[in-house]
Amino acid sequence: GYNLAHELINQMSRKESFTNKKIELIGISGNRHSVPALERNVGLQDAVRKHDVLLRQLVFGHWNPDTARAKATGLLERYPNVSAIWTASDSLALGALKGAVEAGKKPGKNILIGGVDWFPNALKEIEKGNIAASAGGHFIEGALALLMIYDYHHGVDFVANGTAQFKTVLKLITQKNIAYYKKHLENVNWNDIDFTKYSVSVNPSLSKRIDLDDLFMQLDSGR
Repeated sequence: GYNLAHELINQMSRKESFTNKKIELIGISGNRHSVPALERNVGLQDAVRKHDVLLRQLVFGHWNPDTARAKATGLLERYPNVSAIWTASDSLALGALKGAVEAGKKPGKNILIGGVDWFPNALKEIEKGNIAASAGGHFIEGALALLMIYDYHHGVDFVANGTAQFKTVLKLITQKNIAYYKKHLENVNWNDIDFTKYSVSVNPSLSKRIDLDDLFMQLDSGR
């Protein structure tokens, strides 16, 4: 949540139409009982405090794009000076995009929208300039979980060494880097990757967990 909010704020700060103005945001999250949604909310609020911007309101869209559409329309009517919509998922971002258009906004010009998950339709809107950013790449946690199972069965006690819990730092896709990520995501053959390089039992001195950009570099070096 933090990195997405940080990116939206930075993009707004660079736009001439937003300079010398107090940046105002609204947030559309998942639901009140979702741990990912609540953690992303904390990240948003941390970024708002750090950058001294105004979070007008944070509402729950229940992961439903139609709800996000209605929420965005209503909030933009209530707060006409809002220049960014932070959302906790790309499905919410896509709904908010429709709501912003219905409210008379011009996405990418006088309002920026961001989401999470790297949904294909959201990436298409990033290419068009309608969505500013999407945070994602956490699907790699499946590979990390399998590596940890493998390592556990080969004698690595993650509880004893304090590494049983982990959080993935999400990667941001914007117009600047979408060509790079699309090239790899659309053409990747996961069978070409040597995952043993990220195994603690195979490499006891390993200091970092599996990282998506490292995997892409491994693929590039093998081509």
